[in-house]
Amino acid sequence: MSDLPPSPGHGDSTSTGRDPGRSAVGTRPRWVNAFGIAAGVLVVVFLIVHLAGSMGGMAGRH
Repeated sequence: MSDLPPSPGHGDSTSTGRDPGRSAVGTRPRWVNAFGIAAGVLVVVFLIVHLAGSMGGMAGRH
Protein backbone atom coordinates (compact mmCIF):
# COMPACT_ATOMS: atom_id res chain seq x y z
CA MET A 1 0.00 0.00 0.00
CA SER A 2 2.94 2.37 0.24
CA ASP A 3 3.10 2.51 -3.59
CA LEU A 4 -0.09 4.57 -3.90
CA PRO A 5 0.25 8.26 -4.64
CA PRO A 6 -1.28 10.66 -2.15
CA SER A 7 -4.89 11.46 -2.83
CA PRO A 8 -5.61 14.95 -4.18
CA GLY A 9 -6.37 17.73 -1.74
CA HIS A 10 -4.33 16.59 1.24
CA GLY A 11 -2.30 19.76 1.80
CA ASP A 12 -0.61 19.52 -1.57
CA SER A 13 -0.57 22.85 -3.41
CA THR A 14 -0.07 21.11 -6.74
CA SER A 15 -3.26 19.08 -6.40
CA THR A 16 -5.32 21.96 -7.83
CA GLY A 17 -3.18 22.16 -10.97
CA ARG A 18 -2.28 25.81 -10.32
CA ASP A 19 0.92 27.47 -9.28
CA PRO A 20 1.08 28.00 -5.53
CA GLY A 21 1.61 31.75 -5.98
CA ARG A 22 -1.50 32.34 -8.11
CA SER A 23 -4.99 32.96 -6.82
CA ALA A 24 -7.85 30.85 -8.10
CA VAL A 25 -10.46 33.51 -8.87
CA GLY A 26 -10.29 36.96 -10.42
CA THR A 27 -6.98 36.81 -12.24
CA ARG A 28 -6.54 38.81 -15.44
CA PRO A 29 -3.99 38.19 -18.17
CA ARG A 30 -0.91 40.38 -18.07
CA TRP A 31 -1.77 42.05 -21.38
CA VAL A 32 -5.03 43.34 -19.91
CA ASN A 33 -3.17 44.90 -17.01
CA ALA A 34 -0.55 46.35 -19.37
CA PHE A 35 -3.17 47.97 -21.63
CA GLY A 36 -5.01 49.33 -18.61
CA ILE A 37 -1.87 50.91 -17.21
CA ALA A 38 -0.90 52.33 -20.62
CA ALA A 39 -4.39 53.82 -21.09
CA GLY A 40 -4.26 55.35 -17.63
CA VAL A 41 -0.86 56.90 -18.30
CA LEU A 42 -2.08 58.35 -21.61
CA VAL A 43 -5.12 59.89 -19.92
CA VAL A 44 -2.98 61.44 -17.20
CA VAL A 45 -0.51 62.85 -19.76
CA PHE A 46 -3.37 64.27 -21.84
CA LEU A 47 -4.89 65.93 -18.78
CA ILE A 48 -1.57 67.44 -17.72
CA VAL A 49 -0.87 68.79 -21.20
CA HIS A 50 -4.42 70.07 -21.59
CA LEU A 51 -4.50 71.76 -18.20
CA ALA A 52 -1.07 73.29 -18.80
CA GLY A 53 -2.49 75.01 -21.88
CA SER A 54 0.18 73.94 -24.32
CA MET A 55 -2.01 72.09 -26.79
CA GLY A 56 -0.71 74.26 -29.65
CA GLY A 57 -3.95 76.06 -30.39
CA MET A 58 -6.14 73.00 -30.91
CA ALA A 59 -8.99 74.19 -28.69
CA GLY A 60 -10.40 77.58 -27.85
CA ARG A 61 -8.38 79.70 -30.26
CA HIS A 62 -9.94 81.31 -33.31
